[in-house]
Parts: sequence; structure tokens; C-alpha cells
Amino acid sequence: MNNNNLILTPQGKKKLEDELLALRTKRPLALEELQRARAMGDLKENSAYQAARSHLTDIDRHIIKRELMLRRSTVVEKQDIETIQIGSVVTVQNGSFEMIVTIVGESEADPKKKHISHGSPLAKALLGKKKGEQARLTTETTVIEYSIIDIT
Repeated sequence: MNNNNLILTPQGKKKLEDELLALRTKRPLALEELQRARAMGDLKENSAYQAARSHLTDIDRHIIKRELMLRRSTVVEKQDIETIQIGSVVTVQNGSFEMIVTIVGESEADPKKKHISHGSPLAKALLGKKKGEQARLTTETTVIEYSIIDIT
């Protein structure tokens, strides 16, 4: 896979498509607002026009960004629930500490939701492993061993 590809889970692709649809729905309303503000007169002194223009530009930028992301994306479907891969929900344990993480594409990563990028050090240590195996995360100062408790 080359560096121009964006790896997505099916859920990540759906989220991008939903965002794109919402933006395309907002755009005509933003365009109407711009036209109303333009009708108010002098565009250099018209703060409503400047704000409406900025809002429309933001919407257009977000539309283009999501279209590009979808065009260069590769959707990765889980092939095997016994092996950790992109899309896997993994329960790991280190001593008495247990956590559940979901391995996703880079653009889907969200630490608050414990969605980690497939390129993160922890995901790299987990990818390809099976339930009951150990994953070793090595940092500059320490080595952390995780037991793989469950994969879904």
C-alpha cells in the first residue's frame, strides 16, 4: 500500500460519507446567506458578507478534504477474528491494568474513545497476534508486556 492511501475501517468510511452528506446539505444554506449578505451593499464594510463568505469557504474546504480522503481510501475489512488486525477490538492486560482498544486507520484515531491508529506503537505491537499471546511494547526507557485477553 503506498503512502497516498488512507486506511479506513468500514465504520470510518461511513462516518466520512455521512460528514460529506451533511456538508453538502449545509452548502446551499450557506450560499443563500452569502447572497443575502451581498445584497446589503458595500462588500468591503459588510461584516455579514465577510462572515458568510468565510463560512462558505470553510464548508467548501471540508467538502474537498473529505472527497479527497474518500478517493484515496482503502477500506480494510476484518478477515479473521482470531488475529488482531485493523478493525479489531482488543482487550489487553498488564498486571492488574486492563484496557480495551480498537485498532483503526490513522484518520479514525481518537484516544478518548480508545481508538488507536494502526501505526501507533501499541497497535504495531498487537497487530498479527492472537488471544493468549503476549505483545511487547518497547520504548526508549522501558519494555511493557501486554497479555492479549480477547479479540472481537
